[in-house]
Amino acid sequence: MFIGNGMGIFGSLLSAWLLRSFVFPNSFIIHFLIAATFFFFSWIFLGLTREPTSEADIVEQDWKSYRKDLWQIFYSDLNFRSYVIANVIITLGAMGGGFFTISSIKRFNIPDSTVGFYTFALLFGQSIGNLILGKLADKHGHKQSMEIGILANLLAFIIAVVMPSPEFYFIVFFLYGIYMSTGIVSSMLVVWEFCPISRVPTYAGLSNTAKGITGLVAPLLASLIAARTN
Repeated sequence: MFIGNGMGIFGSLLSAWLLRSFVFPNSFIIHFLIAATFFFFSWIFLGLTREPTSEADIVEQDWKSYRKDLWQIFYSDLNFRSYVIANVIITLGAMGGGFFTISSIKRFNIPDSTVGFYTFALLFGQSIGNLILGKLADKHGHKQSMEIGILANLLAFIIAVVMPSPEFYFIVFFLYGIYMSTGIVSSMLVVWEFCPISRVPTYAGLSNTAKGITGLVAPLLASLIAARTN
């Protein structure tokens, strides 16, 4: 992830140059063509990747037993249930992240090229977060890394509200990048700590379903709030 975000940092600088050098819609067309090209090549290399054979025990269940098992996990495993509830609340709170750029444009009328530099700050924060939080997760577990990421996101929202100039949004996006890094470093991997390896897909599916349903509702709620306050 650090290497990937590092490439993204160079991409964000290129993005800022393109937005400054070409007028809309040509600048956006070039962006989309470059993105499509890189996704195409990533698909080729992903196709060449082979997953190692898993040695985990296979749990055979019919659909009825599987649904019963999901409810049993959620109600009996208090530790995991607390994590799922926390994830739902985090997802609701993170719905404001999509409005950082809109906020900076509306408040300070920044040019499109500045958004490219905001992307640089975001990816730089992700890169730093991936390295540092990954190391901390190895030493102290994923819970601490997630707490640091959530704190960084909280500070990002506070700064976005109270700071008087667009320059402070570089700090906002940097902190938001640190928060986003926890989604890869810890939010996904922490599930492995709740169960034996044979149950990881079931636990991950239950956690991601709760988060996914919330993720569907959160943007609608955010849009409704934005429409009511404009």
